[in-house]
Amino acid sequence: MISGSWNNLVPVFAQDAGLSTAQGALVLAIAMISGAVFQIPLGRYSDRVDRRYVMTFAGAVGTVSCIAILLLGIGNIYLFLAAVFFLGSVLFSIYSLNVAHANDFADPEEFVAVSGGLLIVYGVGTMLGPLLAGAMMDRLGSSSLFAVIGLTFACYGLYSYYRTFRRGQASEDDRIDFQAIPISRAQTPQTYELDPRVDQSTEEEDGVTPGAS
Repeated sequence: MISGSWNNLVPVFAQDAGLSTAQGALVLAIAMISGAVFQIPLGRYSDRVDRRYVMTFAGAVGTVSCIAILLLGIGNIYLFLAAVFFLGSVLFSIYSLNVAHANDFADPEEFVAVSGGLLIVYGVGTMLGPLLAGAMMDRLGSSSLFAVIGLTFACYGLYSYYRTFRRGQASEDDRIDFQAIPISRAQTPQTYELDPRVDQSTEEEDGVTPGAS
């Protein structure tokens, strides 16, 4: 819902807010750049702690960033872009965190199935997010886009924190290393068959030592 609303409706917000085409493109670029910059640091840190705490942190950053945008508006373009930078830092990072967390509790041969299921859920959210945000923008104005994104981030962070009380952290032996996964409409479950860990699992099942000739 977050990424679907952002990717599809931020250009609408930029136009309604009176931003130039160049400024609208800058908003999108800053969010993507910050997402690229912060995805690896957040992922590597999640390798060392319970990933759900990092997901909770991401939810908090996204919520606060959206609140800042709602309060500040675009009156000061530099403050607005700074808030967008922090929003982008988690907006494009949480999907990879979700995949890593799910795979922590999955066997290697289940990676493709788990990732395929996550892609289905992601696709449903991508459809629902713009519908909800678009309806809110029609009723309350274009800035309500960030109210929808912020509320979704809050739900995401709170649920992540709630889950820390429902199940323990995956053991060190079961935890996988974080892998940066870009969100793309072109991805399918077969994309994850390219993951070398899947090949390694298959070789181990067949009794072949990985790397042996």
